[in-house]
Amino acid sequence: MKKILSVLLAMALLLAVAPAAFAAEDLSALSALPVRWLDYASVHWWDYESNLLLYEQEGRQGFLLPDGTALTEAVFDGVGWQIVDGGIPVQQGGKWGKIDARTGALTVDFLYGTAQETLAPVNAEIVGAEGGPYAVAALDGTPLSEYKYWDHSAFSYGLAAVFTADGWGYVDATGAEVIPCRYYCGGVEDFAADGYAWVNGPDGYNIVDRTGREVFDAPKGKLLPERPWRAGHGLWGFYGDNGLVGFVEADSGRIVVEPQYRIGASPKGMRTGGVFNAAGYAAVLDENMQMTGIDLAGRRVDVALAATDGALLASHSGGLHSFMDGGKFGYMDESESVVVPAVFDFVSDFWDGAALVQSGEVWGILSDPRAAAEPAETDALSGLDIAWVDTENRLIPLGADNLVAEYRELYRYGMMGSGSSGVDGLRNADGALILPVIYENALMPGARFIVAVSGNADDGSWRATDYLGRVFTAEDMKTPWAPPELDCSRAPGPDGQLESGKYCYADPWTGEIVLPAIYDAAAPFSDGRGVVRIGDDRFVIDREGSRVIDLNGWASTDNAFHGGLLRVQDAASGKYGYIDTAGELIIDTVWDDAAAFTEGADTAVVGVRADGENGTSALRYGIIDATGALLVPCVLEDTDGFVGGDGVAVLRYQGRQGILKDPRRKLACSDWAKDELAAADAAGYVTPDCAEYQTFTITRAQFAHLAVNFYEKVTGETISPAPADSFSDTQDECVRKAYSAGIVNGMGDGIFAPGMLLTREQLATMLWRAMVKAGKAAPEGADLSSFRDASAVSGWAQDALAALTAMGVMQGTGEHMLSPRGTCTVEQAVALVWRARTSVG
Repeated sequence: MKKILSVLLAMALLLAVAPAAFAAEDLSALSALPVRWLDYASVHWWDYESNLLLYEQEGRQGFLLPDGTALTEAVFDGVGWQIVDGGIPVQQGGKWGKIDARTGALTVDFLYGTAQETLAPVNAEIVGAEGGPYAVAALDGTPLSEYKYWDHSAFSYGLAAVFTADGWGYVDATGAEVIPCRYYCGGVEDFAADGYAWVNGPDGYNIVDRTGREVFDAPKGKLLPERPWRAGHGLWGFYGDNGLVGFVEADSGRIVVEPQYRIGASPKGMRTGGVFNAAGYAAVLDENMQMTGIDLAGRRVDVALAATDGALLASHSGGLHSFMDGGKFGYMDESESVVVPAVFDFVSDFWDGAALVQSGEVWGILSDPRAAAEPAETDALSGLDIAWVDTENRLIPLGADNLVAEYRELYRYGMMGSGSSGVDGLRNADGALILPVIYENALMPGARFIVAVSGNADDGSWRATDYLGRVFTAEDMKTPWAPPELDCSRAPGPDGQLESGKYCYADPWTGEIVLPAIYDAAAPFSDGRGVVRIGDDRFVIDREGSRVIDLNGWASTDNAFHGGLLRVQDAASGKYGYIDTAGELIIDTVWDDAAAFTEGADTAVVGVRADGENGTSALRYGIIDATGALLVPCVLEDTDGFVGGDGVAVLRYQGRQGILKDPRRKLACSDWAKDELAAADAAGYVTPDCAEYQTFTITRAQFAHLAVNFYEKVTGETISPAPADSFSDTQDECVRKAYSAGIVNGMGDGIFAPGMLLTREQLATMLWRAMVKAGKAAPEGADLSSFRDASAVSGWAQDALAALTAMGVMQGTGEHMLSPRGTCTVEQAVALVWRARTSVG
């Protein structure tokens, strides 16, 4: 990361002088290289990891994607230098706001005096004449405190540092001094996203949280002699009285590594080492001043595991590094072979296949020439929510509860799934493996997924469970069947044989003949229409048998309407489009291939021919909605589209498999939930992972985040997380907090199953535990006797469901039913948390 920052600094200096406009012929000598030249005054990498470039035009700034297309227009007077929670601080008219780093959309209005304040906005600021005194005021100017502070910092994650004659302290957005002014001048820092700041008091340095709790207990001895630092993974590095380095867990105050190591220093006095990388290893100096590595418990490991300087950049460079020859720059690979000759006046590091280059006064984006012959589709799916899954097995959406099956071979038969072959597993929409790929399974319509099938059904030893572990029988496996509007069947012909007969239509329930046996070909009715043929005459009929659409002008058609649309093929071009139930062409015949619209999803898979290798062409698929607009561009090698109206599709792209969420449902919520969700969001009760796709089924990890956030907001207390090794399948801090507080339990054997879907009774139990911990008592006389399915509630969930229904926090699912074993959506969970908030206090 230091290397990245040095490159950015050098480039910022180089870009101080704006270049003149250029003509394309000026760069003809470089035409053989894959460079996209940019007509901007200045360009440089803003951030490697987010793959964004910053450009300047007419004195204002904007952001570019690594292919040179603009993420935003050049409309900003200034930009911040970090991404926090997916946002970038930007400035207009002297005020700061924030944009989404992926879309460029404004997410925080231009209301704030500093970039720092936009990272966690509050409705307050520090006001006063230069030199003081200062006070806290709301953004509309309403005073919230006296003018009594003589220095201050901006609000940072809800608190601002302020200075009085007694020293430094912190105020919140109401003007209250939540941490008294008692620390030394110059001896505090702004709070960061982790909820901590270092401070300097009479006896030395300490670490405080937002409540003022000090990590190190002063009465036990002198505090830290030198300033501590964030070491990653919730740990802080600190110097002990012996001058050696140790590490403390800020949430608990537990010293996990006693002071016994040293860390290096650069010639300029900058600290080097002593920070844990993503894998949990840090570089330190041992008693012999030799570099070694340690893990999060202080155990020594190979120093190579902890050597992070430059490793992040190297892992994304594609093995290319710059070299200089004759005053010009080019690139070599790891074997020192020249990949790009030394022809540029300036070059940046390569990052994920792109580098910034300069020729004369002109800037451009150089693509890795080794990949130039490959089709560049890396950004074709940008903006779509896809979970890429590393598996050799095929994926298929189940069509309920946002689930995807992973299987080698799978059969579906009739109303009941039967037969199984191969090895199968189950994933949620985020790609998390819910069931390992070890089961022999059968899949049934209605999305029941049978696992752990064993024994013999005839002798009663057969057993099956669904994806939530609920045991059910063969009778339970039967799922409701939606019959066609009118069914078709073949009547016997004059010779008494079916093969010589005509087709008729009958009521699917009674079998009564509705339309006579006059059709040579027919298909069941859908959308009030039937597609039929008499001789060579092809047409569509209504329920009375009247001819409503002539199909003879089309080369071919589907045999049934789906979602009110029928696929048709143009006779001249051979391309496909769609007509509606009135025969109007709704989606033009422009597609080289197309499938029927999927029931409930109002989408269809379409394909176009794309040039392939050796002059061949191949179909590439996308997904359209009912207006013909592309939801997913036609770049996919394979997809079945959105199946079953559940908002999930699986796809294959550039050899990878992914699980795609329907982009139309990203910000969707049900009408009944809009007001509650808006209120909960405004009050901070919606966690980031529950802010989108709220009609999707909630997972155990998502609700753990909601429950912990709920408890900490209503109580003002911060839960200390359980140890990082509490679960083998997640180290998520909120999950560990929920476990530490007794809000959630594991699944046994050290497993939490963060991606598992929650039932209503499981969610109710977790929420009630959080409410009880926050001080809520159960209402008197609460029971479940009014619900018809009360006997289906598990014993461990009885008290929670009784309490929540009695308080009106949880309601039934209709007809006096609780549906305790049914799943729960994100929006339902948020609404429950919001209602619970009003009942606690």
